[in-house]
Amino acid sequence: FTGYEVAPGSDYVIKPKDAKNKPSYSKAALKKLYQPKYDSHVTNSLSIVDESVINYELMAKLLEYITENNEEGAILCFMPGFQEITKLIDELNKNPFFSDSSK
Repeated sequence: FTGYEVAPGSDYVIKPKDAKNKPSYSKAALKKLYQPKYDSHVTNSLSIVDESVINYELMAKLLEYITENNEEGAILCFMPGFQEITKLIDELNKNPFFSDSSK
């Protein structure tokens, strides 16, 4: 939907030291499950993403997509704590889409 891709080396990627303790799927297994329905950038992102880390960039992109492509209304995001809520608000404030008061 959003075109977002997890970049290798980003904060949202499984770190080599943690790889043994985290479940992961090979790109081949993910392609078998999800293609041709999803693009290869989706399966590439899924093969390296650390699911235990909140991806605030992705959340901002997803909220932007929902806002642009759906009817006017409210969006409710559940976050685990105050610090995570604050981080998401900071990420949204960095996004030009959300800092534009005309939207």
